[in-house]
Amino acid sequence: MMLTQIREEQLIILKYFTELCKEYSLTYFLDGGTLAGTQLYKGYLPLDDDIDIAMPRSDYETLITLIVSENSSDFTIDSLSIYFR
Repeated sequence: MMLTQIREEQLIILKYFTELCKEYSLTYFLDGGTLAGTQLYKGYLPLDDDIDIAMPRSDYETLITLIVSENSSDFTIDSLSIYFR
């Protein structure tokens, strides 16, 4: 898959994520290379191929509870991250 295709998919995921956070009043913010890219390039860093999002621990735990309760195969959760498929 080309980098442009990856980024298009990531933006779809990010829109879904932001809608979910808005629906449940969860706080989140861009972090790492994603934040740097928005400030320096008004988009992605040239070689960046992921999206970095952070949130307060309590909101993260709420998000995990929501995902687990949906029992969806769209997500994979490990001890530090949530992966969207």
